[in-house]
Parts: sequence; C-alpha cells; structure tokens
Amino acid sequence: MINELTVDAECRLVKLRLSGHLDQQEIWNARSDVVGLMKENGVRNVLIDVRDLDRMISIIDIYEFSVPERDFFPPGTKIAALTKKNDADPRECALMENVHNGGFDFKTFVKVSEAMKWLYDSR
Repeated sequence: MINELTVDAECRLVKLRLSGHLDQQEIWNARSDVVGLMKENGVRNVLIDVRDLDRMISIIDIYEFSVPERDFFPPGTKIAALTKKNDADPRECALMENVHNGGFDFKTFVKVSEAMKWLYDSR
C-alpha cells in the first residue's frame, strides 16, 4: 500500500513510501500517481522507499514499476529506490541499472544519504 506520496518542493523531489503487500494494479497506480506529481510540479527526481514492504522487493517489481512505459516518465527522470540491505541481489540491481540507462537513470540504495547524493549529483 502507498503510505506516503509527497512532493518536497524545496528539494524538488517526489517521495513515495510503500509498505505491506503490493499487487500489480497497486504498482501501476503508484507509478501513475508519481508521474502525475512529477508533471504537476516540474520535478524529475524520485525517491522510492520500499524498505517496509512485507516481502522482499524483486527486480521484476522494479521492472514493472518503471520499464514497460519508459516514455511515461518525463525526460531527465532519476529514480532512487531504497531497499533493505538483503532485499536486492547486487547482480540484479546492476542489470536493472544498465537496462534503465537507455531511458532514464535508476539506482538502488540502502542509505538515504547516498540516494539523495546520487539524485542531486550532476549527470
């Protein structure tokens, strides 16, 4: 379920926090809500926190959130996903980051500080 979906106007960032159980429709709804806020506020950076999901996030979940409709996201989008330390297989994360390089920037993190630094580093 979506626990928090906000725009941090000062940081020019959309924040999405998910917890509990997510089904496919909820993933698509969350994506639509994020994109809507991005477009309304002229924001290109997104921080997605999935550390409170009741199951480990899979690379397929991340793929379903973002890849099927790359053009759905505004140009210049950067998405940082916060996961639990043991959630994501580093090989899967590296694969997803490479897949995303063709459409927009995506990277997984364990620490909020590292995610924020990456979001605001120049390309």
